[in-house]
Amino acid sequence: MSSLHPPSQPSTETAESLIARGEMLFKSERHEDAIKLFIKAADIDPSIIFSWLEKGAILSRLGLHTIAISCYNQHLNLHPRDIEAWKLKAEKCMVAGMANEALGCCDRALQLNAGDITVLLYKGYLLADSCQEYKKAIECYDAALSILPRDPKIWRLKGSAYHNLDQFKKAINCYNKTLRINRKISVAWKDKGDSLNCLALGKKALICYKKAIKLEPENASFWYIAALTYEDLGKNKDAIHSYQQVIKFAVPRNVDLANQARIDLDNIIN
Repeated sequence: MSSLHPPSQPSTETAESLIARGEMLFKSERHEDAIKLFIKAADIDPSIIFSWLEKGAILSRLGLHTIAISCYNQHLNLHPRDIEAWKLKAEKCMVAGMANEALGCCDRALQLNAGDITVLLYKGYLLADSCQEYKKAIECYDAALSILPRDPKIWRLKGSAYHNLDQFKKAINCYNKTLRINRKISVAWKDKGDSLNCLALGKKALICYKKAIKLEPENASFWYIAALTYEDLGKNKDAIHSYQQVIKFAVPRNVDLANQARIDLDNIIN
């Protein structure tokens, strides 16, 4: 008995024709459909090289991070030793909330170049900010400092990690090294003040906050932590002035901080 349906014919599309169709779809902003065709083309002919990285960058700008990651994967299948691609993938994995995958990308990049400062610092950031693994983050910062021992940014990052471990004296030591290299880093003065405050050294903390404010007088958050410290020390007049400065500089950039300062100010006055 003959079949009612003719046998299906194998696809005659070539990798090149798939790419051409994909490019048309991509220009029409049908990005997901286009990527499917690009991947199919690469499956047919893995030797074909076209700009997966460029497509990934475009998709990232459109906020399509997961699809962008698939582009970086395709590129890395062809070029597994491309450190910059591993960096790009790590960044997009982080944006997509895939911290462990981002760390894996950093590790692959460091296998290719253990002294890549950018990757060491990014891995440290991931460990500290996303995973709260501050000891491991410090290992990354130490590796970076072995290459750039006078980089104030790295010393400050290391200090922040120690602060989050409640090792405030070690944090202060790192901030001091930061400030010996560059005394004009306002946030390092603020960070040092925070660690001093955690050691119940409010008067010394205020000295740091004043230096931070002098360098960045319109930073409402500096004024706010100074106001809290003045209030803790019973210096209400100075606290009132500082809260007023918070309100002055926070609006309209940080309305929530301004509102909190108003509440704290009312509590002192009333």
